[in-house]
Amino acid sequence: MTKIFLNYRHEDSGGYALAIYQQLRQHFGPESVFRDVDSMDFGVDFVEEIERAVGSCQVLVATIGPQWVHITDDEGQQRLAHPHDWVRLELETALARNIRVLPILVGGAKMPREQELPESLRPVTRRRAFVLSPTASHTELDQLMQSLEKVLGRSQGGTTPGPVEPLPPVPKEAKPPEGMVRIPKGSFLYGDDRIKENLTYEFWIDIHPVTNRQFAQFLKAGGYDNQAYWSGEGCKWRTEENITKPEYWDDEQFNQPDQPVVGVSYYEAEAYAKWAGKRLPTEQEWEKAARGTDGREYPWGEEFDADRCATSVKGKRKQPTPVGTFPEGASPFGCQDMAGNVWEWCASWYDSDKDSRVLRGGSWNYFNPEFFRCAIRDYSFPRNRFNLSGFVVPRMPPNPFFFYSFSCYFSLSPLGSGPSLEVSRH
Repeated sequence: MTKIFLNYRHEDSGGYALAIYQQLRQHFGPESVFRDVDSMDFGVDFVEEIERAVGSCQVLVATIGPQWVHITDDEGQQRLAHPHDWVRLELETALARNIRVLPILVGGAKMPREQELPESLRPVTRRRAFVLSPTASHTELDQLMQSLEKVLGRSQGGTTPGPVEPLPPVPKEAKPPEGMVRIPKGSFLYGDDRIKENLTYEFWIDIHPVTNRQFAQFLKAGGYDNQAYWSGEGCKWRTEENITKPEYWDDEQFNQPDQPVVGVSYYEAEAYAKWAGKRLPTEQEWEKAARGTDGREYPWGEEFDADRCATSVKGKRKQPTPVGTFPEGASPFGCQDMAGNVWEWCASWYDSDKDSRVLRGGSWNYFNPEFFRCAIRDYSFPRNRFNLSGFVVPRMPPNPFFFYSFSCYFSLSPLGSGPSLEVSRH
């Protein structure tokens, strides 16, 4: 049975990882240690095997070298920013299942700062780390083995298993991160005609649209200056227009911390989502999150109710409301502000011309209840920025078996490549 999963990146700590791996095998036995491809039989499914091994281990040893945070792919994007990066996925799976994570700092590395990591990996920075010097002496490796003996419930000096505290049961579904809700896979009624659609994967989505408070973290992290978060078209638009912040960022009518961020183009929403390790939802994902499975007209039921959403139906509003102001207007899955407040960008093209993106949800200054139905569609060109539109982001649970590759955000991917890790609401 695998007890220890060795998590590392070849380019950053391969030599140290090999030394640790050899010591672990010698001390605990070959069957107790999993180290990526070296531990696999030929012909097995790589994704399934990684998921099985992480899920069954008692401790994940994360080897962190000096370049662990900074290593990039061929396009210059931070590897850990990729939702499908194996180092990230292995850690996310362990954290989601409450498996002990032991960071080992090698080669003079220091523990990364929280702001350098995707939100899903930030708990790693709160784990007490074992420091291995550049020489990786036998004394240090012996100390590491003793530390792992304690974690595994072994006696300090022997190989006879001692009493082991039972592992917590593995949940059927991983718990969504704070501020997100789970949308299950399966069929639902979609569109004005209530056609039966089927999503073959589950995902997590923000409970409410992205706020100014959240978007400020993207600004603080230099998100507008980092090309890794921007598509080619988005980067070109941002450069040509000298875009450095949302359109209404300095307007007190729209810049309160808990208001949904507005005045963001599709490109800005997409970049934020990628920075956050998620992506924008498809309109099918958005509608299921807003409508549930029964084809209801509004998130709360069949009849419009102006007291359940931020609109101008009962009188002209001057601005969006703070998110979560109308909890009684939540969808069956718990998503809020899906009707009114701000139109939300979706990753889907509006039509076959592929020159505009879908908007969903209606806005705070609309007065016709028709615009707040779950099935209503609107559109805008990707570069447009209004005070009526924001966004949300989705994410799939950190389970490699359900992961599909993608190139965009909000931990996520472009349409056509399948679902990705997270879905952001803008």
